[in-house]
Amino acid sequence: MDTDWILINNYKFPVTVLGPEERVVVWTQGCSIRCNGCMSKHTWSFDILKSINIKILVNKLKKFNSSSITITGGEPFDQKNFFYFLQELRNSGFNDILVYSGYTYEF
Repeated sequence: MDTDWILINNYKFPVTVLGPEERVVVWTQGCSIRCNGCMSKHTWSFDILKSINIKILVNKLKKFNSSSITITGGEPFDQKNFFYFLQELRNSGFNDILVYSGYTYEF
């Protein structure tokens, strides 16, 4: 799989429970953390059949005519090309980007 692909379980619009107001939500496919009590165990496997070209995905998401998006999982940061995906979203007009992750970020 080249650098322009990402594993996605699903996407929906409108969703009102995974962030403020109506937004697009993308569920990534694949998770190495596998938290106890996870409600999305069906997204744990790294299933290559769930791959999609990032530019094609972003074009599909833009059709919802929203600038707000939530990305959850699976584990978004387990995606090799996740930061490229975020940049493509930002370049396409998504200016409210929320990411749910099981990783911690320290600065």
